[in-house]
Amino acid sequence: MMLDESTIWLVRLQGVGYARAEDMVNSGVSGPNVRAAGVNYDVRWAHPYSVYDQVDWEPAVEKPTSVKGADCYDRYRVRMEEMRQSCRMTLDALDKIPGGANTHYNTGDEMIITKAPTRAPEGATGFSNYECTRGASQFYIQGGGDGRGKNPYRLSIRSPMFITIPYVAKTMIGYKVADIPAIMGSFDPCIGETDR
Repeated sequence: MMLDESTIWLVRLQGVGYARAEDMVNSGVSGPNVRAAGVNYDVRWAHPYSVYDQVDWEPAVEKPTSVKGADCYDRYRVRMEEMRQSCRMTLDALDKIPGGANTHYNTGDEMIITKAPTRAPEGATGFSNYECTRGASQFYIQGGGDGRGKNPYRLSIRSPMFITIPYVAKTMIGYKVADIPAIMGSFDPCIGETDR
């Protein structure tokens, strides 16, 4: 890739914003950020859901370039590999659709229309753990029954950024102010996702 060989790019990213795998795991950081430090864990791979166990792919894991841990460049490399893996999954999934990529459904076909329940019985609970672009997301919901209408009794969302953003501050210690955008950007922050 063009950026991989750019001297300016390499100088700005290599050796900046070190994050050790052990520290990230202990802090609860997940997804591409922890895989950049060499931790081979992806929810889609470890606990397959949907069709992830039926398509051809593997988690993007980078071996850190330093004993200090993953730097901005390692996180960039993992995200590039994630894009390649996404293309690989998409092409494989298209090939596995019955009828191939040229399959068309009629309007109103039951294969593409599903209705989610609008009310959950009182006391019924649900938990979902899935991998989003920034790491592991978790949802917990508890039904409130007919008395609450469409509103659940309890809803809890754990965003990967809720854990990652406080951790990023630790990786900035000892670096220049000019390095902060590179460090922050390499963790792929979404501030709006932090507080759900």
